Amino acid sequence: AAARMAAAEAAAAAASASTMIATAESPIAPMLSFQAMGFEPGSPSSMRLATTYTNLAGVFKALGRAVESAVCYSHVANLRPNCPETQKDAASAQKDLGRLDEAIVFYRRALGVKPDMPDAYANLVHSLMCVCEWGHRTELFVWLDALLRAQMRHGQMPSVQPFHAMAYPLDSELVKDLSKAY
Repeated sequence: AAARMAAAEAAAAAASASTMIATAESPIAPMLSFQAMGFEPGSPSSMRLATTYTNLAGVFKALGRAVESAVCYSHVANLRPNCPETQKDAASAQKDLGRLDEAIVFYRRALGVKPDMPDAYANLVHSLMCVCEWGHRTELFVWLDALLRAQMRHGQMPSVQPFHAMAYPLDSELVKDLSKAY
């Protein structure tokens, strides 16, 4: 009975934290997220813990606490190594902090699980460019060019922003089309 009560309290705390995130009442949402983790009886399931850490990462990001957000996203990536979205989120959080080598590792993990993630691919290429890692430069840009053209053909928002595209060896007409899309 005590374990069910603790689980119910954890679920209530997690639900409250999620509601506060959605309604911008985020200053106390981190506390509730930690409460949700602490009330979990025994060893928490990785899915529930991953969801809690994802919510907490979003709260920290909304509060401008990028380092704490990145730590949470990294925890989620470790809890769910076969989920490409969590790997991409961890990569983006590291990239936002200027930790490009760490971001590259997470982007590669995401693409290793799901090779057709346009945003992860575009961000990997950008991160590699920033650290001057060009072991496969030609292949990267050939694939990126094809990806962007396919996105444009299908009416999708391109994964590369115009100001990044201007620094890439892309056709000037493609760069102009990307700019129009934004």
